[in-house]
Amino acid sequence: MKIKFVITTVIAISSLYLIIPLEWKIIYRHILNQKISQQVMIPVYNISGAIIENTYGAPRSGGRKHQGIDIFAPRGTTVLNTVDGVILYTGRDTYGGNVVRILGVDKRIYYYAHLHSYNDFDPREKIHQGEVIGYVGNTGNAITTPPHLHFEIMKIKWLFPLRIENINPYGELIQ
Repeated sequence: MKIKFVITTVIAISSLYLIIPLEWKIIYRHILNQKISQQVMIPVYNISGAIIENTYGAPRSGGRKHQGIDIFAPRGTTVLNTVDGVILYTGRDTYGGNVVRILGVDKRIYYYAHLHSYNDFDPREKIHQGEVIGYVGNTGNAITTPPHLHFEIMKIKWLFPLRIENINPYGELIQ
């Protein structure tokens, strides 16, 4: 009876593992590592905190609210990784256009969107603070706006199923 239960449990967990998104698998693999505190650096090269505006929570079309901040800069300006971490995803999504998502050593997810282009990273690849991840653009739903980086920080609220919550990155960037 116990063997049947164990086999059934292993089969259920194995089946579940097949349908879990790759980003979740990476998070689950790294979440038990020691949490390391690291000051978040400004992600756009040669931009000071003095010119960054707090656009978090601003109204957006469809009743949405802005879940990050926009850092305006000329197209092609270098975008830098803000904390040490591991690549979760590089690619495209509907709102963000060209995007990069990184799990930081502080166990938060960093989202860089509207990139003109991004460097070729593989999921699970380690990345260091200050490494170039891409270049400022206006892809996705920002096609009609001036070039900028949309930057978000998300904290993990619950592990299974994975639940995240956006936090305002403004205060961490202007320290």
